[in-house]
Amino acid sequence: MLVSNLPERSTLAAIYRQRMQIEEDFRNIKSPLFRLGFGMH
Repeated sequence: MLVSNLPERSTLAAIYRQRMQIEEDFRNIKSPLFRLGFGMH
């Protein structure tokens, strides 16, 4: 559940998607497998 004072739910969902992408990228960069090329798209 997401709670916000933003007027549009679609805006909140877009911000959350972007944040999750950043979190996943950060996790991949920290992963030893990423340095071997397994985490690259």
